[in-house]
Amino acid sequence: MKRLLLIPLVLFLACEDKQEKDCAGVEGGTAVLDNCEQCVGGDTGVEACTEDCNEVWGGTATIDNCDNCIGGNTGVEACTEDCNGDWGGTAVEDCAGECDGTSIDTDEDGLCDSFEMVTDIDGNIYPNVLIGSQVLTAENLKVSHYRNGDPITEIVANGAWASYDEGHFSNLSDGVENYGNLYNWAAVNDARGLCPDGFHVLTDEEWMELEMELGMSEGTAASTGLRGTNEGSKLAGHPELWDGGGLKYDSEFGISGFNAVPCGNRHHDNGTHHQHRVSGDYWSATDKDELKAWSRTLHFSYSPIFRSDNDRRYGFSVRCIKD
Repeated sequence: MKRLLLIPLVLFLACEDKQEKDCAGVEGGTAVLDNCEQCVGGDTGVEACTEDCNEVWGGTATIDNCDNCIGGNTGVEACTEDCNGDWGGTAVEDCAGECDGTSIDTDEDGLCDSFEMVTDIDGNIYPNVLIGSQVLTAENLKVSHYRNGDPITEIVANGAWASYDEGHFSNLSDGVENYGNLYNWAAVNDARGLCPDGFHVLTDEEWMELEMELGMSEGTAASTGLRGTNEGSKLAGHPELWDGGGLKYDSEFGISGFNAVPCGNRHHDNGTHHQHRVSGDYWSATDKDELKAWSRTLHFSYSPIFRSDNDRRYGFSVRCIKD
């Protein structure tokens, strides 16, 4: 009779108790590799890594004062304080050292020039605005004397307006302060000068430069008729003076600070006043021929700008630009 071979129970139990090691080398341990390939949990004493603001596990990118995720692999630099102490602000010091000031070296002579205000020969004070590299008056001209002190003839009667060939002006009885004066082109072209000292009436080319600064293409600026997108709305101001329409309902109405207003015009033929609260008509200093000169019109219905040539006898508003 054969004997049965008995395997010790203790050996069987030893094999049964033997377990796999975790990542820390502990048999039966619970430590595991996290998303950063670190062995965490169990008795390792290591904490699991986390995602940074760039969603990189174990990354070092953090949120700066402008809520930008910086560092790590974001390629984003931290914002800085501007001269007003605002994080991510855009205010800078002007050439006079004033934070967000308005002084610049306008003629590149190394001197810091202030352009906030300018005064004409009659003592009228005009605020100015910087648009691109142009310093422009931000109100319509209201002077009644040429720069040398000679008076500009004022024409009141409609019938006399077109019959008088020399430079002359008129104004609305209800608002010279809001609208300024209307001048015929002979006054614009007079060698004695309409604008304050150091300024002149915008030429046709300077109007184009202004329009291009506000977004118009060079080819469009050189065309005639209604041109551009919403440059007229950007140039206009004082919405309470305009009739309701596409011009003042544009989302960028008034952003340039130029503040064009709807004075309308005096007709070249009979001297009657037209388009009050409807259009702002502005001369340029550039003639087209012996009878006409170039002008700009903003109309309450449209966001773009009209460029046209008009009879020099019209009465239009005038704006000035720094020499």
